[in-house]
This record gives sequence, C-alpha cells and structure tokens, in this order.
Amino acid sequence: MSEPRPTRFDLLLQAGFGAGCLIGVALAWRAGVYIALAICALLALLAAWALADGLRRGVRPATPFERFEQRLLVRVIAIVFGGGLALALGWRLVAADALPWSPAVVSAISLLAIAGWLIAALVAVTRLRGKHEALAAYQRRVKYRGPLDPEREPGAPGE
Repeated sequence: MSEPRPTRFDLLLQAGFGAGCLIGVALAWRAGVYIALAICALLALLAAWALADGLRRGVRPATPFERFEQRLLVRVIAIVFGGGLALALGWRLVAADALPWSPAVVSAISLLAIAGWLIAALVAVTRLRGKHEALAAYQRRVKYRGPLDPEREPGAPGE
C-alpha cells in the first residue's frame, strides 16, 4: 500500500520542524552540548528525509476538510507560541522593574495571565482530532459545516 501524497501544509510543517532542529544544532554547537547536538542533527536529517520523500511522492491539493483541520492546527500553534511570547515579554518587564505596581499585584496579574493562556491553549487543543476518533464523530463534535471530505477514513473496509 503506497503512502498518501502530502499537501503543501504537510511539507511546510516538515520544513519548519527541520529548521527548528537546525537551530537546535547551532545552539548546541555554541554551548558545547554534544549529546544535544547529535540528537538535533539526527532529527534534522530525519526531517530532511521526510521532506524529500514527500516531494518525491508529489504534492496534492488539500480537501476543504483538511484545510479546516489545518486552520485549527495553526490556531493552536499561534495560541501556544504567541501566548508564551507574550508572557515572556511580560516577565521581561517585571524583571526590568518597569511596572509601577507592588510585587503582590504583579504576581496576581502573572498568575491570571498564565491561567488564561493555559485555558486558551487547552480549549484550542481539545478542538483537534483525537488519534482514535472517527471522522464522522469528530465532524459532529466540532460542528463542521463545510463540504464533506471525499476521502475515506484510514482503516475503512476495502482499503
């Protein structure tokens, strides 16, 4: 059974993972942490192999349902990394003593910000499809209203 052809989004995720691994290689090299360097280098090679394999198989256009799932995934990534960046910048202000409030007020604001970020990330993650969740059940749970996915579910009879 041949592997399915990837979409442009799949290849973009693989390239992003590979770029992140290469950044890890550079940081590990500068820090002199050679075990981390070896792990990041192996992961970068694995990502490059997956990207080359996907390009070899050819790129196909995404179905409307796949685009829907991709938007959900991008939302999770934006909430997790964007919220983490916002919290890091907020803590940078706290470390620079740029805020006029007392430490108790700053701690309360920090705890509320962390709780809000974690709740937003949890809500966004729960909208993603589970590993063993059926396609029809997932579409009902997230109230998907677009055109139905023409492709059959993996593991369906006749596959």
